[in-house]
Amino acid sequence: MKYLLRKINFLIPLWLKKRARKLMYNKFAETQIKLNEDIRFINLGYHSSEKLALLGKDEPYRLSIQLYHELLKGIDVNGKNVLEIGCGFGGGCYYLANYHKPEQVTGIDLSDKNIARCIKIHNSPIIQFKEGDAEDTGFASESFDVIVNLESSHGYPSRDTKFCHEVARLLRPGGYFAYGDLFGEKQFKSFTMALNEAGMIQLSEKDITKEVLQARPMLQYKSVNTDNKPFWMPLFKYKNLTVSNDSATYKAMTEGRIRYKLFTFKKGVKDE
Repeated sequence: MKYLLRKINFLIPLWLKKRARKLMYNKFAETQIKLNEDIRFINLGYHSSEKLALLGKDEPYRLSIQLYHELLKGIDVNGKNVLEIGCGFGGGCYYLANYHKPEQVTGIDLSDKNIARCIKIHNSPIIQFKEGDAEDTGFASESFDVIVNLESSHGYPSRDTKFCHEVARLLRPGGYFAYGDLFGEKQFKSFTMALNEAGMIQLSEKDITKEVLQARPMLQYKSVNTDNKPFWMPLFKYKNLTVSNDSATYKAMTEGRIRYKLFTFKKGVKDE
């Protein structure tokens, strides 16, 4: 049955897949907010022995903030124009704007419910949010110095083609791409090769599966675990997003079939 559903999924047009994912993530956002009105982040967190200095009001979100901190290590954001693709509830944009010194932070997300939440809870003159498609953002070429993408690309229908070329197009020469997600080794390899072919240079790669699994039970939104999903998405399970102990994603991570990795890329400069 699952094989048949996957076969059908392969035949579905890309525009319809994106429409379905938007509706699905809108429903997920509504569920998250209803269960936890204070939620700011929806990433899996990062357990670290490093004592990151945080404002008191941000302490409940320490694990999620530490993941962004780890992702951005080695990247100077000071005075830069930053784009987060797949911004979720805007926690990453908030972290960038309040703990670094960027000139401007822009967050885009396919889910209009996520963007509405971002606008409601984040009020800063240097942060802006926009509903948008990761594979076709609509921004002008070479508009950004830094692009961030965390736990989002696994949902992109054309990750190795349209998305990687959009990242390369949007970055200024010498700009940085901070990337993190969960995949099998083959998926990571195909994406990094595609980025390289698009003119991106890989600077770093770090496996943080262990630290993510350690953080997961302590997360602020750990109570969220529902599969009240749209009937037309039979293969999608919300518990795989939150990586609950009974999820297929958790099992795959503990068995080493799926890894959580962070990467840093730099857009090549001509004659470099």
